[in-house]
Amino acid sequence: AYKDFSKEAHNYAKEIFDLKHVHSEVKSGKLSGAFCYTVTKDISPYIMLNHTDKLRDLFTMMHEFGHGIHGRAARSQTHFTFHSSLPLAETASIFGETLLEKKMFDKISNSEKLSLLLKSLDDKYASISRQAYFVLFEIEAHELIKKGATVQDLNNLYYKNLKEQFGNSIIIPEKFKHEWKYIPHIYHSPFYCYAYVFGNLLGLALYGIYQEEGDKFVENYMNVLKAGGSDSAYNILKKHLNINIKKEEFWQKAFDLIKEEVDELERLV
Repeated sequence: AYKDFSKEAHNYAKEIFDLKHVHSEVKSGKLSGAFCYTVTKDISPYIMLNHTDKLRDLFTMMHEFGHGIHGRAARSQTHFTFHSSLPLAETASIFGETLLEKKMFDKISNSEKLSLLLKSLDDKYASISRQAYFVLFEIEAHELIKKGATVQDLNNLYYKNLKEQFGNSIIIPEKFKHEWKYIPHIYHSPFYCYAYVFGNLLGLALYGIYQEEGDKFVENYMNVLKAGGSDSAYNILKKHLNINIKKEEFWQKAFDLIKEEVDELERLV
């Protein structure tokens, strides 16, 4: 997928493989999940995976290599500015996942397409809508706490937000009102979850622009990655892609892609 998109991005990914900076084997005692560790701008990133040859593992690998490519692309920056800002941190990872999904889609059967779309839309709910509601809950919860709210008040608030998310589509057991208590970000990284929403929608919107512009988009996109954290997300995107993230129509490109997937899913069911 990267080779077809950009030789430069492909070479960054190949470098990580060639240097054997990937640990993918599942082992007893090994940390679960996956991550990409960009040590310094002069060292090729390390990627930790737990690969079991499932579809989700393939997308996880693409996601983490997106982070790795971002880190290598930004190596011309200083040690203090090569790490991207939080709003841009998920750009390359989500864009990479979308590249893979679109590349696979035309080469698989309808039943496989159905599985792929279900996985994709599940992930988009988990990383966009769900994360946005976490932050909305946090904002409201902090306001209530100022007024002396109890834990039960916060439980009720969280439960209200859950019901708002799903409407009449499902019945949510009341025990889910306690779910907020074991979401670590709420305690350790308050309001952090907006970055997942921003990053996922940004990656999708950029893919929408790639669909419109084709090859001329590629160099500009790579320049966004090369900018690292040398400027604000707004300025970097404005400078290299001439997009204004304050405009609603830019973000609509992401929702248009999501709608396309929903429409295709309904067609296949």
